[in-house]
Amino acid sequence: TAGIDIEKFASDMFHAGSSLTGKTAEEIFYQDYKTFSVNGIKFGVGQISSIDKAGLEDVKKLLEPYMQGFSKNHGIDMACMLLTNIIEEGSELMFEGEEAADILKKAFRTDVKDGETIKLPGVVSRKKQFIPAIIASIQG
Repeated sequence: TAGIDIEKFASDMFHAGSSLTGKTAEEIFYQDYKTFSVNGIKFGVGQISSIDKAGLEDVKKLLEPYMQGFSKNHGIDMACMLLTNIIEEGSELMFEGEEAADILKKAFRTDVKDGETIKLPGVVSRKKQFIPAIIASIQG
């Protein structure tokens, strides 16, 4: 394992997720959030990574009301939040926005319904996996 202490890494990741305790939905949402623009479509993507499945569920419950109407209120077309489980090597995607369902359905070739989340097995990197799929969907 190339000198990586897996237990220490896992512990550090767990504590990173635990450090969300006591934070507001807004603080959690913007902790790791970036905006992008492709072909006139503006979208934002945040990501929370943890090994704590229950903690990610708590974050999801906290963010659901915060994300309602987010895109309209912030002048973007789509808002996304990746809840990434390091252990299971996958993400659950929360999303919101008028064009979001169509863009995501095309990007990940899956059924997408407004108000629901999307399971993305194997997707752990926003930069290398998630954003390229969104860009391809918008451009395609």
